[in-house]
Amino acid sequence: MKRLVLFVSLVFTLTAPLYALGITQPSDCPTIAALQAVGVNDAENLMGWFASSQNNFDTPDQWVFAILVGQAKDKNDAIKRGNKRIGLLSIVEGPRAEGNDTWSCLYSNKSRNIIAFAITPIDNPLNFLKYLK
Repeated sequence: MKRLVLFVSLVFTLTAPLYALGITQPSDCPTIAALQAVGVNDAENLMGWFASSQNNFDTPDQWVFAILVGQAKDKNDAIKRGNKRIGLLSIVEGPRAEGNDTWSCLYSNKSRNIIAFAITPIDNPLNFLKYLK
């Protein structure tokens, strides 16, 4: 879990200066119900599979949501596994300022072995992952 928290912190550190669009702090993070309603529709394998989607998730802001899936057979399997895991999440923290007008929300399950996050603003759901290759 410690590695995952450090990894998410690294992602936030790397993406904060890249997406400075001058937005105000979001009033709320996307709810689990809104995340489930939209689901994830993309995935990429970097240090394990991440499944993601971009949407407003019933908020005034556009968010990218990503959930660490870990091992999967392929992209479709990662998306399927990501969608199954969304319902196990609860919000841990957020919206939290990450610097340069970037905001984040952190999600996990009760045993803290599933981790996910939402970031606003961002122009492409998987852009933040390219910095980890």
